[in-house]
Amino acid sequence: NKQKGSSTLIEVGTLIKGEIIFDNELFVMGEVDGDLNSDSDLAKLIVSKTGKVQGEIRVPNVVVNGTILGNVFACGNLEVTGTARIFGDLHYSTIEIQGGSLITGRLVAEQIKLDSAEKKSHENRAEVRLD
Repeated sequence: NKQKGSSTLIEVGTLIKGEIIFDNELFVMGEVDGDLNSDSDLAKLIVSKTGKVQGEIRVPNVVVNGTILGNVFACGNLEVTGTARIFGDLHYSTIEIQGGSLITGRLVAEQIKLDSAEKKSHENRAEVRLD
């Protein structure tokens, strides 16, 4: 999936087992049992309301509408909508959490200094339920 602007769709009723590595956009409407990874700064993962991911996610930009069982590492933007159910730690640069979502795990804000490789981290342990 190397073409610019291309997207990959995992449809409802589809179960994929194993690691997925992608460059652009990945829409998960079905289920993934495995890790999702992307090194591309522009990569975006969208987990729909029907989508479920069981595994670690290392993708710069993530939108969660569905269920995630595992830790999320988003060095770009992480958006958690009102229908999201997340059981794992969230590591993010910027985050948006909408009411109605359920997060069971740590929220870890990570800031990377532009002038050095030094990484600062601020952690909060919480079970958050926004109604």
